[in-house]
Order: sequence, then C-alpha cells, then structure tokens
Amino acid sequence: MGVREHQPEETESLLKVGGIAKRRPRLLDFVEAREWVYGAVFGDYDYVYPERAALTPRIDVYRFPPTARRPFFTFVTAGMSDLPMHSPAELGADCRRVELLFYAAEGRPEYAGLLGHLAHLPHENATWLHWGHTKANGSPPEPVFGSGALDCLFFMPSVVQPDARLGEELSWRGEPVHLLWCVPISTAECNLKHERGVLALCEVLRARSQHPFIYAGDRASYV
Repeated sequence: MGVREHQPEETESLLKVGGIAKRRPRLLDFVEAREWVYGAVFGDYDYVYPERAALTPRIDVYRFPPTARRPFFTFVTAGMSDLPMHSPAELGADCRRVELLFYAAEGRPEYAGLLGHLAHLPHENATWLHWGHTKANGSPPEPVFGSGALDCLFFMPSVVQPDARLGEELSWRGEPVHLLWCVPISTAECNLKHERGVLALCEVLRARSQHPFIYAGDRASYV
C-alpha cells in the first residue's frame, strides 16, 4: 500500500476533537465540539456572557466557577477561533486560531467584557494574537479593572493543565485551537518585554514567587 499524498482540501474541512476526526463538518459541529471540550477541561459553566452586538465572528464568554480541582474562576472566550486570524503565512497553521483565557479569584463581569473586546481585535484589524504578544489597554493605556499600575496585557501559554494542551484536543479546518492566557501587566513591564524580549519578562514574573496566576486585584509593578 502506497503512502497517501496530502490533500489540502480534505485537511481544510477536518474537525478534530479528542483525537477523533470528522470530515466535511459544519461550523455548528465545531461549536458543539468546542463546548464539549470546554466541559471536559474546565467543568460545568455557570454563566455565559453573550455577544451583544451583531459582530462576526460571534464571541461569547463562558464563566466556570471554582471547584475542588480548580479553586478559582475561569473565563474563556468561545467564538474567536471560528475564523482564522491574519497570522504570517510562514508560521503555518499553529498560529491561526485561538481563544482567550483569564483566571480570577472573583467572578466579576468586567473580566468577561475585557476578554470579549480583546477577542475581536485581531478580526477587526486584520492582525493576530499569540503567545508572547502584549497589548496596551487603550491609547494612552488605562488601568484594567480599576487597578493602579496594570494597564497592559501579556498573552502567555497557560500554566494550568490540561488547559495548556487544548490545541491537542481541538482543531478546526486542520488548525489547532490554542488558549492564550491574558495576564495584566504594567507599562514598565511591557516596555521590558519590547526592549529585552519575552524571556526577560517571564523571568521577572517567575522571580516573584508570590506572583499569583489567579488575578486577585491590583499589585505594584515589578519593574
């Protein structure tokens, strides 16, 4: 038996969830598959913040309450990955589809509001977001959630398992769906990343042993 050649048209119409592939799926199949994977990873959601405007793609935000296994709130977008982002072609399929993620000590609706806003930006501006990117909260930057110094966002791979492996469990049109963890940072920390690179900022966060991965409110800038 010979090796079957790669067929782009088949790959592009492939839905993969939990290692099981389905050919010729509809977008509805993907939406249902995404919700199933979210349930397997995060548990049962207790609230959905629906898209209020008539925007494409439609992006809701799911809130998952604390459990014994996950003693914190998890907010995650649902819909950003319906369409591919405008990532550079040379990066391939791995950078085209993402959803945004936020961990918090409280279930405040403004967390969902910020995720929904950020999730639309790549589609509205023909750009892309991925691990290592930063984004100022407005121009000029304004503090998020009423904080003092935290006026930018840093997008990282999740430090929580199995969240970090979502791309292994879910893909749409042959492109894995990754989670971007949104971490509030200061302008000084954002500038450090621009000047010295992603690893420099990661080292600063890692050096702060008390730095919480669960957002619990304001903190001082580490730079």
